[in-house]
Amino acid sequence: MSKIWPVAAWREKFIASVCLKRRNNNLLKAVLLVCLAALLSGAVLLGFKDNDNFKNTAKNLEQLQVENITEISGNTAQNAEGDVKLKLDKQVKMSEAVAEENSSGKALPLPVGKVNQKLGWYYNEYYKDWRYHTGFDIAGTLKDNVVALQSGSVKEVSNDMLSGLTAVVESGDILTYYGALAECNVKAGNKLAAGEKIGIIGTSPGEDYPHLHIAVKQGSGFIEPDKIFN
Repeated sequence: MSKIWPVAAWREKFIASVCLKRRNNNLLKAVLLVCLAALLSGAVLLGFKDNDNFKNTAKNLEQLQVENITEISGNTAQNAEGDVKLKLDKQVKMSEAVAEENSSGKALPLPVGKVNQKLGWYYNEYYKDWRYHTGFDIAGTLKDNVVALQSGSVKEVSNDMLSGLTAVVESGDILTYYGALAECNVKAGNKLAAGEKIGIIGTSPGEDYPHLHIAVKQGSGFIEPDKIFN
């Protein structure tokens, strides 16, 4: 057995060496094939790039891209302009609605308080004579706010010998007199909305208690204020 062992060992070593060489050769072949494929692919691509068809295709793609970008930009600008126009239209409609409401004659009710004197003839204890009262005297307290009962423009502010400090507001064909004011915060030409402050309650020369003298003139004559402000 001692003479046979070296031959067997050499055979196995030889076989292993041959297998290793074959495996290395196969690996080398695979690497060479991959490199060759890469070179061929690069050559094909380079050849195609130099080809007129490739150049035309690239140019067409570039032009298409520019057109798409231009179209998108145009649409974006158009949409932005449309949004701005829509917002402006809404603002205009809101302004028109407010103006329509202010000019529609909508009015607030008369202030809450005891009406000490109504429209018509009465005997004035202070002057000791009969006088024609042009509106209502509504009792209040000093420093109470007086607000516009209807939207309009201030026609005049004056000191009346009977009703004291008075502001006249014009609303269409209606004139509203706010008299017996201790303080007036408006002047001729001011635009007022219903509910906007005119002044504060005071007294008048002939009526020395805190009150608001309110009178309404329509056309050429005075009418009862509660026919408009109710």
